[in-house]
Amino acid sequence: NQVGIIVPKTRGRDGHRLYTYDMVFDNSANQQMLFESAIEPIICDVLSGYNCTVFAYGQTGSGKTFTMEGDRFLSAETAHAEHSSGGVNNSNDGIIPRAIGAIFERLKDEKIESAVSVSHLEIYNEELRDLLATDETSKKLILLKDDSAKHCSRKNGSGLFVRGLEEVLVKCPQDIFNILFKRLQKKKKKKRTYNTQHIFFIALPYLRVASTNLNERSSRSHCIFTIVIRMREVMETEDLVKTGTLNLVDLAGSESIARSGAIDQRAVEAGHINTKSIYIYFYLFVMELSINNSIYQIKKNLLIATVSPESSLDESLSTLDYALRAKNIQNKPEVNVAMTQKTYVKELQATLNDYKRQIEALRNEKGIILPTEQFESMETTISCQKNEIDNLNALIEHKTKELTQMSSLFAKQNDEIGHLQTLQRQLQ
Repeated sequence: NQVGIIVPKTRGRDGHRLYTYDMVFDNSANQQMLFESAIEPIICDVLSGYNCTVFAYGQTGSGKTFTMEGDRFLSAETAHAEHSSGGVNNSNDGIIPRAIGAIFERLKDEKIESAVSVSHLEIYNEELRDLLATDETSKKLILLKDDSAKHCSRKNGSGLFVRGLEEVLVKCPQDIFNILFKRLQKKKKKKRTYNTQHIFFIALPYLRVASTNLNERSSRSHCIFTIVIRMREVMETEDLVKTGTLNLVDLAGSESIARSGAIDQRAVEAGHINTKSIYIYFYLFVMELSINNSIYQIKKNLLIATVSPESSLDESLSTLDYALRAKNIQNKPEVNVAMTQKTYVKELQATLNDYKRQIEALRNEKGIILPTEQFESMETTISCQKNEIDNLNALIEHKTKELTQMSSLFAKQNDEIGHLQTLQRQLQ
């Protein structure tokens, strides 16, 4: 697919320039077409055990957030009632709600035993914030490097991880909608509407939004919504746990400070946005983004560059150039190594025991003294991992009982066959 743009010679460029990309969608395309063509293959890769990332990049007002979220806005009360009764997908739903629905639908249709968790990270003015935090204000996070990577399930990376980022276990899309509804009840905002069908609005009360000359409601931060799927599969006589990760990224507007008309705080934001926009794409390629001390290498990536005829020509050309450079980046996708279920449980148990030792040292005021924030984060992680261990142990126990019952039934049937053969010989 190709895009051709006629550029005035006064701009210091050639009169005509041709850009070539893997896929091009014009203004006649809709959300369903984009999702089926570009996103469904990514979801298949995720469920096959790959780690994938989808970026939306472009200037403010070009359609990034619409592409990622859609435009279906409902009041919190109406939304909760609708989703409690099942809800119906909107034709304008964006990538995130469609991806959530498609993942759970595939897991259900293919009868895959799995555990799904989500996290939501915001990068605002070079600060990290957890948008799923349970407190009244989204807590600040810290990007750390653990050289030993002793807490990581795969010790093959840089050991970078976001300390304190909450990973919430969900069983269906309804769980995510319920999380949003509880947040809205706590905030008690009057005369404000939220779209619970769009997952990015889980943390809308905390999302940084401001007005610029280019868009009255402009997102001033980068947001990363991550879905982690741990799937159980049987290989010969062993139970394996395979992990796939999908990162959905909505980058803040890429326009220049002068073009956006940003002043004071908006100008500071724009400066940080432009700095991060240049490097975040490579950050997420090169570094191994770690959530709750588990490293997930990002291997398959899709960049969606949004432009429109109404937008500034300079900004549109900048977006096209950026996307063309990103297209030339090459990596080698590798499926995550599946671990046996027992090995996975042992790793979780080892991490849990390590956390317990650190907490005990803190209580006895010996050894490593941990900050309150880290202590609370560890307690939350321990609780989640303990529940996961209990669930896996219960599953192992259930399967063991099934095997015992089948073995007993097999032995009983063999005895009956032997008895019938004896009777047959006696009759003969």
